[in-house]
Amino acid sequence: MQDKILENGFVYSVGSFGYVLLEVLWRGYTHWTMAATGGICFLAIYKANLKLGGKSIILKCFAGAAVITAAELLVGILVNIILKWNV
Repeated sequence: MQDKILENGFVYSVGSFGYVLLEVLWRGYTHWTMAATGGICFLAIYKANLKLGGKSIILKCFAGAAVITAAELLVGILVNIILKWNV
C-alpha cells in the first residue's frame, strides 16, 4: 500500500513538473492549475498503460489522447467558465 502511494505520488510529480517546465519554456509562464492538470493526466495515462498491457500502441495513444483532451476540457470549463479565472 505504501509503495503504491509513493509510486503514484512520484508519477504525479513527474507529470506535474514536466508539464510546467514545458509550458514555461514554450510560453514563458503557466498557472498552478496546469501543474495539477499535468500531474493528473500523466498519472491517468500511466494507469491506462498498465491496464491496457499488451494492447496495440495505437490504442494506447488514443487512450492517452482521450485522457488529456477530457482533462483539459474539464479544467478549462471549471477554471475559465465557472470560476472565470481566465487562465
